Amino acid sequence: MRPRIICHMVTSIDGKLHPSRFTVPAAGVDAGRLRKHYDEVSAKFGAQGWICGRVTMQEISKGKARTVTGPGISSREPFVGDRGDRDLAVAIDPHGKVHYGQNHL
Repeated sequence: MRPRIICHMVTSIDGKLHPSRFTVPAAGVDAGRLRKHYDEVSAKFGAQGWICGRVTMQEISKGKARTVTGPGISSREPFVGDRGDRDLAVAIDPHGKVHYGQNHL
């Protein structure tokens, strides 16, 4: 059975999309509550995964570049990993610039 994937996007007026670069909230507004709001809305969609772009995934993955030592896999057989109960993350990375440290983002 195919998982249900969503593209739940948010943008900001000042272009500071990563929480570490968010503008300080107004006086009396709890910053933690503001950050939880996005996740709460996302949970209401009932999706089993999400889509993001290369830059977002690169900030999450934090993997290190590896040296290619051989030609790699020559067949084009599909690979289906065991995701268990984890949500899927689909990254749009046409040039393969993201380096993954582990398989559980």
